Amino acid sequence: MTSSKFRTLPVFLMAGEQLIGAKQNRVLNVSIMIAAHGKVPVPVSCVEQGRWNYHSRKFYSSGSASHGHLRKQMAEDVYDSYHKTRRPVSEQGKVWNEVSRKLGKMGSLSGSDALEQAYEDRQTEIENIIRDARIPDDCCGVVFAFDGKIAGMDIFDKPSTLSKLSPKLIKAYALDALEEKYDTTQISRKTVKDWICSVAEACLDSFQSPGTGVDIRIRSENLIGVSLLVEGCPVHAELFSESLSHITEVYFSTSP
Repeated sequence: MTSSKFRTLPVFLMAGEQLIGAKQNRVLNVSIMIAAHGKVPVPVSCVEQGRWNYHSRKFYSSGSASHGHLRKQMAEDVYDSYHKTRRPVSEQGKVWNEVSRKLGKMGSLSGSDALEQAYEDRQTEIENIIRDARIPDDCCGVVFAFDGKIAGMDIFDKPSTLSKLSPKLIKAYALDALEEKYDTTQISRKTVKDWICSVAEACLDSFQSPGTGVDIRIRSENLIGVSLLVEGCPVHAELFSESLSHITEVYFSTSP
């Protein structure tokens, strides 16, 4: 019998990704890199308040993530929690309140207050937005904007990672875009560049990641954000404008 050789690789999990199943649907509090053959307790928050019974014995990905409002709120909560307890914990009550608010805005009825119901109810509209959003192959990041104002940004160390995760990100911001109708006013590249460069003036705090690497928390008057550094390389950074409100499908991509 010939032996097979398997390549072992670390696993990256993105903050805000939604996990469906088990006794409650959850979302990841932080981005994590898990070493090959590693075992890590993953910090999560519940986005399905009214269920505590098994739908399945395992979690699976629904292909969705927390919408922009919730991702920003959780980034703020985890930032405060790191300072108080050195642990990446969200305020669960605030998470449930935001999920209920979003379901109401979407006109979605869920017996268990599950965030996923909003994605299911608006699936066709969201798919149309995803289809129209084209990101160049050589880009490793994307900036989302609403009503002529920047909402947030996600950037990765490789274009291939963005390519895999961009449908989840666009889907998440699209759910916010559907709350209300806004003019799709575009913003200039200079505005985007100046906003990203303002990170240089932000306060940075470092914390040990639950997985491999360092969790860098970023805060300034204009933005709040996070960057996961593994061996000195920024694997994922997410930034949110402090003026984040409602979002449209306008976006700009940033090249490596």
